[in-house]
Amino acid sequence: MSHKQDKATTERNSRTLRELLKKPENKTCADCKRNGGSGWRLALGSGGD
Repeated sequence: MSHKQDKATTERNSRTLRELLKKPENKTCADCKRNGGSGWRLALGSGGD
């Protein structure tokens, strides 16, 4: 099943993720303890399928 979000929803979600990544407690991965915010891209997908 494929579900595409409208552009406004996608932008709102991206803005929320960027704000969450600014928080100090989100600067490291909760699972592996590495620095960086690339995990959310993998976990939430690139959306361009």
